[in-house]
Amino acid sequence: MAANLELVPATAGKRLGAAVLDWLPPIAVLVVTFAIGFAGITRTQSGGFIIYDTGSLVLFGSIGLGLTLVYLAVLVGMEGRSGKTLGNHVMGIRSADVDGYAPGAGVFKRGLITGAGIILTLLAAVAIVIFKWFDVAVFILGPLLMAGAVWAVLVVVSNTWDRNGGLRGWHDTAAKTLVFDVKDGRNPITSGGIQGPYSFAPWTSRLSSRSPRPWPGPQSRPRL
Repeated sequence: MAANLELVPATAGKRLGAAVLDWLPPIAVLVVTFAIGFAGITRTQSGGFIIYDTGSLVLFGSIGLGLTLVYLAVLVGMEGRSGKTLGNHVMGIRSADVDGYAPGAGVFKRGLITGAGIILTLLAAVAIVIFKWFDVAVFILGPLLMAGAVWAVLVVVSNTWDRNGGLRGWHDTAAKTLVFDVKDGRNPITSGGIQGPYSFAPWTSRLSSRSPRPWPGPQSRPRL
């Protein structure tokens, strides 16, 4: 029972699992809709000029982007108010600000840093449509999408290299947020933040090696 009163940082594995669950749906929607759109492009030649009919790309690309923006708006709003997302709920983790409360607008900055590569891929897709680089689209978008996915994974698990006990990833440092394991420890958002309500037991010593690693305590909060 005592372990439940501790604040336990989320591990890189749980962070990654939550991120995959949260990011897989919009990425799948974008890949499918843009693939259908690009496949529907027709090319005709008239008067020595090549004319592309991009109606299908505009239609399906707009549908994909619209659905993705709605999804992300809901996700950011949910996490900003409660620290929860679908992935966070399944993996038993919560994001919070440096005081242990709901992270608010910090989740928007975290998302921009994590998804920087995916955003770059979308911008490249727009450039391809504008400049009509359809013949080389797959050679541009494929590597960019792969690089964006690798970057996102590195950012999510970057708390592995945090010298302050694995508490923060690169995106957490930039957004001034923390991520806690609420299955193996206390949920600060619903129990008085990092300090906790007075009804909670005092901070205890480090748990045994078989127990989850506890939060180091209010005197050892990470530097901003």
